[in-house]
Amino acid sequence: MGQAKNRGTYEERVKQAQQKTEETNMPSFIVRLHIDDLLKITYDKTGLTDKQRMFANACIGSLKKTEDIQHLIRTGAFGTIFWGNSQDFGASIIETKKDADLGKHWIEMKDMFMSKYYATTNQKIELSEAHCEAVIQGTTFQPLGIKLNAEKHEFTNFSLAVAYAWQQSKMTKTSFGDLCPPEADPTTRFYTPRFVECVTEALLNLGVRVKLDWKPGAMITEFVQEEA
Repeated sequence: MGQAKNRGTYEERVKQAQQKTEETNMPSFIVRLHIDDLLKITYDKTGLTDKQRMFANACIGSLKKTEDIQHLIRTGAFGTIFWGNSQDFGASIIETKKDADLGKHWIEMKDMFMSKYYATTNQKIELSEAHCEAVIQGTTFQPLGIKLNAEKHEFTNFSLAVAYAWQQSKMTKTSFGDLCPPEADPTTRFYTPRFVECVTEALLNLGVRVKLDWKPGAMITEFVQEEA
């Protein structure tokens, strides 16, 4: 314990721990299964690591052993595989109704996944406009600091940060704030080194370019306008 002081600053030690975790654990990911009448189950392998593909293939092998799978495929099916972490993962195939909007359902599932595992996935980080609208409609505007006595809701700070910045981009060039998400504050146990980077990426995938300088007590959000 006496040598801890030589391991660098708190921020550096947090980053080292994060990197070590990323090196030893499989990155978070989610894929949609494509199923044909011959029981062939495929998925988009783009960008997935060997370990992720091995996990997905093992899940597919298990799903094929399900007794009712032939019936599910004949009547219409929707399937997904996801890995969040060692405590949260799954694979499923569900029977669907003829009028089900599977594209919308997939987007909702991906939104839910990305809002939670944005910092540990190696996939493109994106939230949909529909998700942002749901966040805005489902919350009253609140600063992102968790110490405030804010209204309880089901959304993560990541969803809040992306959704409200997306909304502000329609009317604002630069905004200033006095609070900061705990994920961007190295002094809290909620610190996520990639938080600002991930918010920036999610906004870019919504067509919004930003420069974020978010520090505790001083948040500056600059919206970059495209040149004509």
